[in-house]
Amino acid sequence: MARGKPSRIDIAKPDIVKLFDGSTQRIYWPGELASILTQHRSDWRLTQQTNVRGFIEYLIAKTQLEEVRLAAPNYPDAKETVRYVWGSASPYALALSLRRNAYLCHGTAVFLHSLTEQLPRTIYVNTEQSEKPRGDALTQEGIKRAFAAKQRQSNFSIPYGDSKFVLINGKHTGRLEVGPLLVNGESLDVTKLERTLIDIAVRPAYSGGVYQVLEAYRGA
Repeated sequence: MARGKPSRIDIAKPDIVKLFDGSTQRIYWPGELASILTQHRSDWRLTQQTNVRGFIEYLIAKTQLEEVRLAAPNYPDAKETVRYVWGSASPYALALSLRRNAYLCHGTAVFLHSLTEQLPRTIYVNTEQSEKPRGDALTQEGIKRAFAAKQRQSNFSIPYGDSKFVLINGKHTGRLEVGPLLVNGESLDVTKLERTLIDIAVRPAYSGGVYQVLEAYRGA
């Protein structure tokens, strides 16, 4: 029985794979894959019948693209997050993809700055709130009250393999003291050392507790 002619997307497959292999990006939002299809449709000679869903399903079936679905059990009404990974990406990079302009912080930053030998199973991700008018000036009495109260903690966690991502809705700082850190070939946005030490002193529960904060300061 004679084989049918290959489809246009089959013919274009080597060029599609070459594009993704040549990119430093490894994690894609659905909209980013849609933009790639729109941008290269004519180059790859794909018909309008190849829609975004069909394009993604083809890549999952025929290439190394994988779909990752992330949901927060404590927030059943929250929309499931869908990301697409080309090849491999670390849990840290995947956690950063949860929100635009997110960065790794607290106990995760402690580990990435090599201030602890404990491999954390919780990955903390900060996504800043919008800028708000400043309140009253800080006072020593106000600082005492804040530290005397129990630390508030985020309940927004997403399980992923043996780890979990905790999303922190931090106050607006304009990404103060945040920068790229090269970890095993990946560039990750992480709070810098000085800010990390301040953050874990203010929020020790996000770094494993007071003892781990002390160990981090000793390591620094």
